[in-house]
Amino acid sequence: MKFRPWIPKNTTQPIRFYIEGSTNGAFISKKAGSLKISNSTADEDLKIRSFLLSHQIDIDIIELKELGEKISTKELSVFSMPISLTRVLNVVDFKGL
Repeated sequence: MKFRPWIPKNTTQPIRFYIEGSTNGAFISKKAGSLKISNSTADEDLKIRSFLLSHQIDIDIIELKELGEKISTKELSVFSMPISLTRVLNVVDFKGL
């Protein structure tokens, strides 16, 4: 599974992690004080959560900054190049599952 951080201009931390290969442009971001997976189908949501849990990452109990750190620490596939929202479509590679 591959994650692509989105870092808006004038900030240093990602505010979203887009999932490469998602059919709907799924991403993880902070909403209402906790992390949520948005723009995903039910099947994609389950695959993303299962993949993260298999690497001891529970998005229900961590912060967005910690998610980025854990993705890097566990050497999960992360694209470091910032992206623009115009290139988000077809943005987690499920082939590894």
